[in-house]
Amino acid sequence: MTKLQYLIQSVDNDWYTPKKYIESAKKVFDGEIHFDPFSCHEANLLIQAKSYFTKNDDAFLLDWPKAKSVWCNPPYERGLINKSVDTVITYASNMDVDTQIIMVVNSSTDTSWYQKLLKHSSAMCFTNHRIKFIYANSRASTGNTRGQTFFYFGNDSCNFKLHFEQYGVVISKDKCNG
Repeated sequence: MTKLQYLIQSVDNDWYTPKKYIESAKKVFDGEIHFDPFSCHEANLLIQAKSYFTKNDDAFLLDWPKAKSVWCNPPYERGLINKSVDTVITYASNMDVDTQIIMVVNSSTDTSWYQKLLKHSSAMCFTNHRIKFIYANSRASTGNTRGQTFFYFGNDSCNFKLHFEQYGVVISKDKCNG
């Protein structure tokens, strides 16, 4: 990594999810995302969630609204990822039967927070590539050093599998055809 790349990466920690993954999530969610707890105005231009929280709102302090579909690309910083996972799992355990959540995180299989996601989610997609997230300045990231996992919470994990298996292996706790 060059010094310039390091400076850009350290100054710019907001990495947005590329459009193709958002479009797949919307297909799982029947067309729209209702809530994004870890977002900002710029990211929501792509995600188009009906409601979202920003860093200033603090998703860890506010009550999350009841939502039919929730997209989560949480902060990956040490400490914040643990809080994000705990918050999502708590929300998922109290959600309505028709609520669905998709959360994307680094594939850090050895961490306690990742193990919690494995235990509580309905399905997961282990990507067969590294996602080129988008920096706040609209440049694609080049410094992503890890693969990612999409975790699904909800009652239609076979639909999640249908729309996410193009990105890697999907394991569902439900028996799906194919």
